[in-house]
Amino acid sequence: MKIKFEKFFILLAVAVTAAFGQNVLQSRIERVEKGLLPAVLVKGDPTWTVQERMTNYKIPGVSITVIDDFKIAW
Repeated sequence: MKIKFEKFFILLAVAVTAAFGQNVLQSRIERVEKGLLPAVLVKGDPTWTVQERMTNYKIPGVSITVIDDFKIAW
């Protein structure tokens, strides 16, 4: 019974860690997608999302790579 209990906690820890990591990654992706800034910042001007910028400039598609510590993060 003790072994089953330990396996359950290990599985639970892995699941929680994976879920937390996914939330952190999703948060970083949203900051990139929704936080584009203009070349010149003017107080009070809104930021653009990637979709809004693509629509404005009539761009059909885009690829984004985020590099963190010399490795591809996503």
